Amino acid sequence: MKRTLALALFTTACLPSSERPPEPGSVTITLGASPTLTVAHPIRIAVVWVTQEGRELPSFVVTEDRRVRSERIALTLVAPSPATVRDLAPIESIDFNGGATSLGRMVLRTSAYRPRFVVYEDVDEDQRLAPSSIEGDGPDRILGADSSFSPIVAYLPNLDLVLEELTTEQFALYEASTDGRYTAFVAARGMLDSLFVSPREDGSIFLDDGDIGEASVRCLHRLFGATTPPIDVDFTVNDELDPLVVCGTTAGACRSRDLDDVVPPPFLDDEDELLPGVTCRRNEQLEVLGVSSTRAECEGCQCVSQRSAVAFATTTTSTPTWWPCGDVVPYCRGGALLAFDAGCTTD
Repeated sequence: MKRTLALALFTTACLPSSERPPEPGSVTITLGASPTLTVAHPIRIAVVWVTQEGRELPSFVVTEDRRVRSERIALTLVAPSPATVRDLAPIESIDFNGGATSLGRMVLRTSAYRPRFVVYEDVDEDQRLAPSSIEGDGPDRILGADSSFSPIVAYLPNLDLVLEELTTEQFALYEASTDGRYTAFVAARGMLDSLFVSPREDGSIFLDDGDIGEASVRCLHRLFGATTPPIDVDFTVNDELDPLVVCGTTAGACRSRDLDDVVPPPFLDDEDELLPGVTCRRNEQLEVLGVSSTRAECEGCQCVSQRSAVAFATTTTSTPTWWPCGDVVPYCRGGALLAFDAGCTTD
């Protein structure tokens, strides 16, 4: 009776007539970016509904497309036309049990779809998403998209039928996922295509110049990882040193040069904070500066992290004028001198 009364009150408050459609949904997304990401055109975010319809590349419709002007973005969500909804892909199973699988509890599963949140560089500056990865050969560059593992939003095509089946506990979860509103957009969590309704949280999207965001949209979330190859190191040693002795077999490329004539790699971001992947190591004779980075590259729906580093070595008594070690960049405490892809503790 308690659940029936709660649902009746909710329905009366939100549905004054049987003709009233569900309210729009909402989501707040926080953006983060690789410090090495560079763009030359406006950055925009689009709410994308992907359909497949038996094509090699998915097609899509967009219900919102706006310029990104801050790191935190609030989006209003509306469903596309019924014809588009019928062709959405992939349709996934979502449960109203909060991810729990306890015996004796009623688990309601229904169909849902996750609209995609795609951040892109508007290369042709026409204020609409036109990438090469889905439906054609557009010029725009996808910088990031919602992840399968980030809290985000799911759309329930059969909302009223679902509400009729909810228990009191499940209905309370629905309210927590929608801020008590009558809407087909619910907060969701999950991994790959296993979803469950959850209380509302902000989503997040990481932007970089790799391929994962684009591949995730093209492959309908279904990405496959591969073994990460060894880090590729490009090594430059001061001209007083023998590169073969210093580099050994560690580097993919190794050369000798006067380091005072070298353009130094970036160490700091725009806020004068140390960039990730920058380390300094030393022993009694040598100092080594390493700047490592990781870039995701995808072929088809299989992605691999390509790791690379540039490194510089000099004697402790002949450091170049731009050398940041011991000043801008602290020295690592212990560890191998040529450990370019490992973090370190500092003094």
